[in-house]
Amino acid sequence: MKDLLISIFRGFLIGVGFVLALYLCSKIYLFGISGSVKEFSNSIGQMFIDIAN
Repeated sequence: MKDLLISIFRGFLIGVGFVLALYLCSKIYLFGISGSVKEFSNSIGQMFIDIAN
Protein backbone atom coordinates (compact mmCIF):
# COMPACT_ATOMS: atom_id res chain seq x y z
CA MET A 1 0.00 0.00 0.00
CA LYS A 2 2.83 2.38 0.88
CA ASP A 3 4.54 1.71 -2.45
CA LEU A 4 1.30 2.50 -4.27
CA LEU A 5 0.98 5.84 -2.48
CA ILE A 6 4.59 6.70 -3.26
CA SER A 7 4.14 5.91 -6.96
CA ILE A 8 0.91 7.94 -7.11
CA PHE A 9 2.64 10.86 -5.39
CA ARG A 10 5.62 10.60 -7.76
CA GLY A 11 3.31 10.54 -10.76
CA PHE A 12 1.48 13.56 -9.40
CA LEU A 13 4.75 15.48 -8.94
CA ILE A 14 5.91 14.59 -12.45
CA GLY A 15 2.55 15.70 -13.85
CA VAL A 16 2.66 19.01 -12.00
CA GLY A 17 6.27 19.61 -13.05
CA PHE A 18 5.38 18.84 -16.67
CA VAL A 19 2.41 21.22 -16.68
CA LEU A 20 4.50 23.94 -15.01
CA ALA A 21 7.29 23.48 -17.56
CA LEU A 22 4.80 23.70 -20.45
CA TYR A 23 3.26 26.81 -18.91
CA LEU A 24 6.65 28.48 -18.47
CA CYS A 25 7.77 27.52 -21.98
CA SER A 26 4.64 29.02 -23.53
CA LYS A 27 5.13 32.15 -21.41
CA ILE A 28 8.79 32.44 -22.45
CA TYR A 29 7.84 31.88 -26.11
CA LEU A 30 5.11 34.53 -26.04
CA PHE A 31 7.19 37.06 -24.13
CA GLY A 32 10.15 36.34 -26.41
CA ILE A 33 8.03 37.42 -29.38
CA SER A 34 6.79 40.58 -27.68
CA GLY A 35 10.25 41.15 -26.19
CA SER A 36 9.02 42.27 -22.78
CA VAL A 37 11.38 40.44 -20.44
CA LYS A 38 10.61 42.78 -17.54
CA GLU A 39 6.92 41.89 -17.63
CA PHE A 40 7.85 38.22 -17.82
CA SER A 41 9.98 38.38 -14.66
CA ASN A 42 7.18 40.28 -12.92
CA SER A 43 4.68 37.54 -13.84
CA ILE A 44 7.03 34.85 -12.47
CA GLY A 45 7.39 36.82 -9.25
CA GLN A 46 3.61 37.17 -9.10
CA MET A 47 3.22 33.43 -9.66
CA PHE A 48 5.52 32.63 -6.71
CA ILE A 49 3.61 35.11 -4.55
CA ASP A 50 0.35 33.38 -5.53
CA ILE A 51 1.83 29.97 -4.67
CA ALA A 52 3.10 31.27 -1.30
CA ASN A 53 -0.35 32.59 -0.38
